[in-house]
Amino acid sequence: QMSNEMVYPNVDRLCPTAYADADFRAWCRKRFGDDLAALNARWGTSFTSWDQVEQIPSASFAAELAKLPPKGDMAAAGWTSWTGIFDAVHARMLQHPGWSMDWLRWWTDSSLRMYFAFREKARQYDPKTLYGTNLGFPGFWPQMFMPFVRGTDNVQLDEWYTSGLPGSLGTPAQMMDSQEMARTTAPGKPLWGIEIYSQPDWPAEFIAFQNWGVLAHGMTNDLTFAWKPYSDAGIPTVPRAWEKPGAKPMYMIIDTDGTKLPGYWAYVRSVEEIRGFHQHFDGLSLKRAATTVGLYVSPDTANYSVYETGNTPWGSVWEHARYTLLYGLRMAGMTLTYVDDATLPAAPGPLRTLIVPASYVLSQPAAEK
Repeated sequence: QMSNEMVYPNVDRLCPTAYADADFRAWCRKRFGDDLAALNARWGTSFTSWDQVEQIPSASFAAELAKLPPKGDMAAAGWTSWTGIFDAVHARMLQHPGWSMDWLRWWTDSSLRMYFAFREKARQYDPKTLYGTNLGFPGFWPQMFMPFVRGTDNVQLDEWYTSGLPGSLGTPAQMMDSQEMARTTAPGKPLWGIEIYSQPDWPAEFIAFQNWGVLAHGMTNDLTFAWKPYSDAGIPTVPRAWEKPGAKPMYMIIDTDGTKLPGYWAYVRSVEEIRGFHQHFDGLSLKRAATTVGLYVSPDTANYSVYETGNTPWGSVWEHARYTLLYGLRMAGMTLTYVDDATLPAAPGPLRTLIVPASYVLSQPAAEK
């Protein structure tokens, strides 16, 4: 596990440095064939020199913000906020959509280069280890997740199979989207559940149901998250903390005083059941049914969701459109294979039908296909 829930490098933090600006500039020169006029036409800018081309959150922009009195997210800490792009940068993005979209494409590309370089270097010293990482809920950033798992050794997921219960994160449609995207983007690779969640206030049998469910979805490693108490709002310190007024979601199957909760026993029982099933029938023999239907995921629309929401894409209507459609089709019994710009076929073949969810923007090559 190369990191934890880090879609972009440095915990999704921005990098307003001359080094990052130079890499972005080189990426743009390659993208536009060293044609500055073409870049200006696409971005609506009037640069006269390639030296003026920089990131949206560039070193010079950071220097200008530093001259302002510290106020809210314009303080220095704003550059290191987790996930969300803070207001001053997001406002600049919204003023320059073409520029911003290319910066987001570069952010994805440079992040993939970082991860793959790390993997290749590590493999020089330890070639036996399978390298990957969990990118949180991958359906929120498919433009990162799909090429990432094609280039790493395994698929790692955070999964909440019983999502939708009170206090849970996400929805059943979002979790289904993550699992289907994982299985069809990198078929045959080990599928690891790095964080499989359960909450102590849920019915204990949901843990057993979840263990069987992730097995049916092809998961080969099922790591139930937080045997002992955990909460994103702070580690619980007293027994039965989830019953306190105003308690935030927490995860555990063993309480702070060592009490093994009902979910613990449901977990142990289901593990034994699954082991018995595996010995008799081979759990790895459960194979996904072949499909002739493709579900297209537009990387450009995914980047637009980041642009539109300031990197909180779970609120994007374009994301909701995809996984709500996917969930309805799966619940109706249809199997689908996810494709993106890299895997979108040019003509019918094994995939006879292509479903395109509502997408704000498509790349030109994808639109032509």
